Amino acid sequence: GIDYLPDSKIGRNAWHLYMIKVREGKFTIDRDEFLEILRDEYNIGISVHYIPVHLHPFYTENFGTREGDYPKCEAFFNEIISIPLYPSMTEEDVVYVSKAVAEIAQKYSK
Repeated sequence: GIDYLPDSKIGRNAWHLYMIKVREGKFTIDRDEFLEILRDEYNIGISVHYIPVHLHPFYTENFGTREGDYPKCEAFFNEIISIPLYPSMTEEDVVYVSKAVAEIAQKYSK
């Protein structure tokens, strides 16, 4: 139920964020609940990045875009989370985050 996003076929990834995809329908919880568990039970700073451009106020106000205009983009956004990735992460930090994601995925897998 967890997908790790592959490298781009058209260039190298800068890895300034590390996103995973919490596939809808594969768990008894949704992406937002997955986030809350990582934050509340494991004390892991987690986030959702990059709302689809067409949903930003500038585009909705100036171009009339709205939710539903780009369903594939919105579906992708609703399944991704950014897990911690920063230069000072220790190997222990990486293992802790990896184990937390794996534990939650296993516990709430359908």
